[in-house]
Amino acid sequence: MTYLPDLLGVLAFRARALRALAERRLFVKGLVCFTLGFLVFALVRNAVYASLPEMAADQGGPVRAFFCLNLIQAVLFVSVIYVPAIVLLSNAISGGGRGFSMTGAEYRSHGSALLPLWGFLLLIVAPLQYFAPQFVVIGVVGISVGMCVLLALLAAYTLWAIQRLDSLSLIQALGVFCLSWFALPVYYLLTSVYLSD
Repeated sequence: MTYLPDLLGVLAFRARALRALAERRLFVKGLVCFTLGFLVFALVRNAVYASLPEMAADQGGPVRAFFCLNLIQAVLFVSVIYVPAIVLLSNAISGGGRGFSMTGAEYRSHGSALLPLWGFLLLIVAPLQYFAPQFVVIGVVGISVGMCVLLALLAAYTLWAIQRLDSLSLIQALGVFCLSWFALPVYYLLTSVYLSD
């Protein structure tokens, strides 16, 4: 009954609410929250940019359209690669003598806190992606306003959550967060694989 209030508390940067989510270890519920948030964001993004040439080129049958959402790839990445990377790096950087290790309980508690947080952020930014589909162009790179906001929110909340979940200093949490970016090429590889026609 307190799951949603705790999730809203996390959005208000309340450490107690974050710890409550982690202590419940409701990993599957967190994964469902992430999946729903990502699905809504991806559907809105694809609807808004359906007329772009690169999106039109990906049109095909319903199976191909589903895989173009990158939902399965995102769920696999965050649950199998990214959350474990954060736990492993946090333990290695914490200086507690634990080294590059992870227990099942740590994995479940981190996933139970981080996954619903990321899903909720995706859900919050989806309307912005719809109502402000414009691109911000930096040099040769164009990124949508919604994606800029999403990346800023994900960075701020993830950094804060890492610091609070693992009792790290801000510098240690920043180190974990920056080192976790080395896992991002795996996501790129996962999303670059499509079903053949």
